Amino acid sequence: MKLSIIFLSVLILTACVANKQLTTLQREPNESIIVGKIKVLYNGNDVTDKSYLCFNERATGKYDYKPDSTGYIITKLPVGDGFLSRITYTNIIYNLPKDMALFHVSDSNKIHYIGDLTVNWVGPKSKISGMFGLVGAIIDELNNDGDLEVYAINNQNETMKYFYNKFQTDMEVENIVLNVPHPDSLSHHKIFAEINDNPNLLSFNLKKNKSCKGLLRMIKKETIFVEQGKKLYVFKQKNLISIIDQDGNDVTEEILQQTDFKRINFNRYEVIHL
Repeated sequence: MKLSIIFLSVLILTACVANKQLTTLQREPNESIIVGKIKVLYNGNDVTDKSYLCFNERATGKYDYKPDSTGYIITKLPVGDGFLSRITYTNIIYNLPKDMALFHVSDSNKIHYIGDLTVNWVGPKSKISGMFGLVGAIIDELNNDGDLEVYAINNQNETMKYFYNKFQTDMEVENIVLNVPHPDSLSHHKIFAEINDNPNLLSFNLKKNKSCKGLLRMIKKETIFVEQGKKLYVFKQKNLISIIDQDGNDVTEEILQQTDFKRINFNRYEVIHL
């Protein structure tokens, strides 16, 4: 057991050299080119160029990636299932579950576009570990700091324009945008640690003195879906009395005119029926 702990600790403490954006498309037969873009927001601040991404595993750092100020991702990953496994900012860490940001790389002769991603992360302002030594390092690595969501948008044309400005290639592009929510709830890409601090949230007032706060996520078959962080409120449109903004204005008619809704991944929410 002691040897296992020491071995794991050595891997963790030495996995600090990250891959950077590719300068050549040379790769091994079982590798494929991955293209995308990322923005890491930590408590509302853009910390993309101060962050490290880990793909597929966390122990060795083999597929760690360091975005630059552009946020564009151009790297190599093995053919097969891939996923974003960890994000770090300074000594603050979040380990993503495998199914949170999963994708599949099918062909070493194709370029795989994983989407333009936004990481929405709320966590401590700073971190001082109360644990020391090798075991402490392991515990720090395994514990998540704060909470986050990953969002994706399909912006393939713009991202590939950036790619082709750097590389001359006729390789086919395969779109494998991550199956995660669209960032419609990220107003101006600003995160709010406290729900009530978000000036964009609306109050949905219902019959029988029921209400909720959030953003309109979808109207489907006369059912309204309202998103508030990880909560998704669901209620019948016939039960809605009014929608009020933070300034006390009635915006019911304006809000209900929305029609451009993105697919909802219900597994990402706590669904509450009102």
